[in-house]
Amino acid sequence: GLFLFLGLLISTALALRRTARRARRVGAYFVMRVANALLLSLVGWAIASIFLSSETSRPLWIVVGLALALPKLVPDEGAAEVSPG
Repeated sequence: GLFLFLGLLISTALALRRTARRARRVGAYFVMRVANALLLSLVGWAIASIFLSSETSRPLWIVVGLALALPKLVPDEGAAEVSPG
């Protein structure tokens, strides 16, 4: 169970970092900042949960859900290069 939970935390952190890099490449700076803020909040939650009871904590699952939805807000790299007219 511990390895699955750590895998969830690590894969969420990697997905947020990947989204931030992709957003910076295409110029979506707001999405990049949101991804970085969510990454910092995930790290902060992980550190705080060492000292506090967080067995029924909803913020973790909100961050995981936002990490899954955030890449959809980044425009495609090819769409930024092609402009009509």
